[in-house]
Amino acid sequence: MNDSSDILIEPVAAPTNEVRALIAELDRTLSAEYPPEQRHGLALDAIFQPHIRFFVGWLNGEAVGCGGVALFDDFAEVKRMYVRETARGRGVAQALLARLDAEARAAGLAMLRLETGVRQDAAMRLYTRGGFRQCGAFGAYASMRPEALATSVFFEKPVGVAIRPMSESFGAEVIGLDLSRGLDDAAFRCIEQAWFDASFLVFRDLEMTPDQHIALTRRFGPLHIMTPLHYNHPDHPEVMVLTNLEEGGKPLGIRRAGMGWHSDGEDKQVPNAGSFLYAHVVPPEAGDTLFADMYAAYQALPTAMKQRIAGRRARFSRVDMHHVHYPHEPALTEEQKRERPDVFHPLVRTHPRSGRRSLYIGRWARDVEGLHPDEGRALIEELFAHASNERFVYRHRWRTHDAVLWDNRCMLHSATPFDERRHTRLMHRTTLEGEVPA
Repeated sequence: MNDSSDILIEPVAAPTNEVRALIAELDRTLSAEYPPEQRHGLALDAIFQPHIRFFVGWLNGEAVGCGGVALFDDFAEVKRMYVRETARGRGVAQALLARLDAEARAAGLAMLRLETGVRQDAAMRLYTRGGFRQCGAFGAYASMRPEALATSVFFEKPVGVAIRPMSESFGAEVIGLDLSRGLDDAAFRCIEQAWFDASFLVFRDLEMTPDQHIALTRRFGPLHIMTPLHYNHPDHPEVMVLTNLEEGGKPLGIRRAGMGWHSDGEDKQVPNAGSFLYAHVVPPEAGDTLFADMYAAYQALPTAMKQRIAGRRARFSRVDMHHVHYPHEPALTEEQKRERPDVFHPLVRTHPRSGRRSLYIGRWARDVEGLHPDEGRALIEELFAHASNERFVYRHRWRTHDAVLWDNRCMLHSATPFDERRHTRLMHRTTLEGEVPA
């Protein structure tokens, strides 16, 4: 991985030799791939207009990329973005986009848009991973004939909100979200799509009140109110409090919650779709949360194991396992046992939005329907060991004002302990209603 200090993004106010060479390379590429009526890039002289800011990207002293941003009344548009093939995958494109985003933000604009060609697969992957979402034709493109746009694809992302992938397909950071400025529908859709693509989002430096926490969560779907109610926020029942704090000897929230690999609500008939955890106070050490990618875990299973578990359902039991996972909590009453009967869920689950299949397993799974209990337990243990393999795991080290939104339908998570005698932890969690696994 290259050191980003090797990259320099420099503004240019006139067509220098470096700019002319880069634009000529871009035009040759477009000429080879698209007919004249379907090339929508600006001519070289038209790039340098008062409403356009243009930049060159340098890598180790060599001009390897360029790009501009046109500033309109209500949005900004990326113009003539290009990075030489020898410099791709080295952070130049991301650095250029970050600078264009900063220019749009400085101009007070809320949306950054662009047009690219349907054959630009690498560019489209870059934009998608960077928080852009496909949209319809905009600005002058909206009035063009359909045949002129037959090879065009349009994208947009909220200005000031950067979405940075944490790996090839699992996890992304959301940086720069300011809820005090509001979040329009187009910007929200970009964040929502990033969630479906990456399975979990880490929001950095997010200032969020309980009311804002609830409102943002509700945009992803209906809220689920956790029970028992006495662990929820006194003024906001939608918010579960996780803390080791006490007042007058009375706990102010649930403590030591979430130890052991699981997905929230897996032991219910309708498990939770997502969970959104926000850090108010974090210990200076330990107390990390682990997340595991169940898409990848399923894909990595041997073919014979995939065939063995196809169509099989596991039994998930709160009654059997409550005393194991919550030894510090009161035992279940008979009424509580009746309210939480055993449930059966498929070992392979299909995500209702992405259509992808994942392994569905967790700490409440006991055995497998249709198998002898001993065989079923052995199968559960084998799958559980596979699912929690470190190659599928991301460890999140919490910072104050971090928020993590994870998708329970395609991943597992596990809390880890910290020294509760010396340190304090205060977290708020909202929860999304889900659907019956299929």
